[in-house]
Amino acid sequence: MHDSVSRQNDQDREENSFEWCGVETNQRVAIGNVPSSMAHSLNELMKQVENHETFYDFQKKKCHMVDHFWIAEQAESLQEQVSQIRDHPFWSHLRHDDSDQLFPLTFMDEIYFSRPPTEKVLKGRLYGTNGNFRLHKDGAGLLFPGCRLYRILIGLSSNNFNTMTCFPSCKRRCIDIDKGNYVIFDFSRTSHEIITLSKSLVDDDITQKKTDGPPRDIRILMKLHFLCMEDRYAKNGMMRHMVENIFYAYETITRYVMAKGTNPTTFYEYILGVLCECLYFLSYSVIIISFFIVWFTMWCSRQRIQRSYYITGCILGTIFLFFTYVIYCYIDDRWVRRHEHVDVPCTE
Repeated sequence: MHDSVSRQNDQDREENSFEWCGVETNQRVAIGNVPSSMAHSLNELMKQVENHETFYDFQKKKCHMVDHFWIAEQAESLQEQVSQIRDHPFWSHLRHDDSDQLFPLTFMDEIYFSRPPTEKVLKGRLYGTNGNFRLHKDGAGLLFPGCRLYRILIGLSSNNFNTMTCFPSCKRRCIDIDKGNYVIFDFSRTSHEIITLSKSLVDDDITQKKTDGPPRDIRILMKLHFLCMEDRYAKNGMMRHMVENIFYAYETITRYVMAKGTNPTTFYEYILGVLCECLYFLSYSVIIISFFIVWFTMWCSRQRIQRSYYITGCILGTIFLFFTYVIYCYIDDRWVRRHEHVDVPCTE
């Protein structure tokens, strides 16, 4: 009798569509728990992840805050467990209309590790990790007609209540994404950020967490991706492949820049890290560059410099300001702060 009731509950859950919030602001978010029929695959996947060399290395690098590995590049046994979760009919409710078509973007799927940042870390320069601990959109600017890319975060580890993912557009603002929880959001449109909270501030009704142990140091998530396209656009194979290739290029480049720019040690890595800083503090960068351009314009007008030389001077001046800041960060982290025994980027 109990088994039949459980099967019926699973069936009811799978037949219900997702409960979206943030629809009115076009920043869609859905929060819930995966069906129990996925539990076995999640448990088997977690066992393989905990024995993975990337996770093993991440455990040793105590001052590294994030790391990941691409699922498509892993052993068949791990990919098989992910496929059972990805191919589950539960995700078919991502369609806005029955005629919409769903395409899994497996090249973007990954296993993601993160640690809660310390207060000292947040007060310092975050470099490549700015995209994790500042309010941001994962795929800002990648908007295509009749298309939405949904990123699904599924919790693999338990007791994640000290690391929260927050969505300002959603009435359920912060979610810890514990084991079996899922969060779905629009990759290009939904703003979110990661913050650290005390256990007492976590909403039990949202997260349904287990608190029979201390908060986990490392949060482990699986990220799946589905491209939802209106039928009239999905039939255009050229458009579909163009959109997929753009997302592939974007994810590959941003992951590379963030990975190299986090915990920089070489001058090249500092360039990438500072680039992330400038992008996430764009308003300050624009003010500084604008101040330089105004000053340079006034100087050129007095010297009667030709327009072509003026434009070249502005470009070269902006590049000069950027590399000046890179050199400052490099010297400050590698010599000054280390000499003063202040926290510096990880060098493990």
